[in-house]
Amino acid sequence: MPFIFSKETLNGGLSVNQKREGKELPLLKVEVVDLLSGDTEGEKLSSSALRKLEAVQAEQQKATIANQKGV
Repeated sequence: MPFIFSKETLNGGLSVNQKREGKELPLLKVEVVDLLSGDTEGEKLSSSALRKLEAVQAEQQKATIANQKGV
């Protein structure tokens, strides 16, 4: 199974492989992918951005449910 890295995180993946090599562990297969745009402002899509979006959507959903219940 390959481990996926962006150009920005590739050095971290290579560092992991160096440490694995030093411990005589099998190297990980490294794949490099381009970043995707997260919005119209050119912000890159990241797990942090996705978690933030999910948190905002969850809060909006809670507010909608509270308004429907008259709370």
